[in-house]
Amino acid sequence: MSATETFSLHHTMQPGTVLVEASAGTGKTYSIAGLYVRMIYEQGLSAESILVVTFTNAATAELKSRIRRRIQDAIDLTRLRLTDPNAHPEIDIPAPGRDPHLLRRDLQRLRRSLESFDRAAIQVVVRPRIGIPGPF
Repeated sequence: MSATETFSLHHTMQPGTVLVEASAGTGKTYSIAGLYVRMIYEQGLSAESILVVTFTNAATAELKSRIRRRIQDAIDLTRLRLTDPNAHPEIDIPAPGRDPHLLRRDLQRLRRSLESFDRAAIQVVVRPRIGIPGPF
């Protein structure tokens, strides 16, 4: 995705770095949590192998909470979709109608990530003390 494209949580993801930069109140935390879950079940990454960096302690705490909740929600929905493949069609992560074999694999990946989430790298950038103001 180029810098001029409109961001969508549903664009095809390529392995590598994803930068989400936007003004306050634009849905960054929601988008980051969604991308995080997609990296787990689409790319097979573990929570410990994904780095999320933000600029304040408050934002870091909020991201941790929202990502953990999003993983749990994905687990619950994946479990439901194993018995009803089209349950909650308005929610598309994971996609409605996804192959049951893939859903079982996704469920294992999500559970492992939730179990190891306390070791996830969701951190605040530490600014060097050179007179740069900022809340921490």
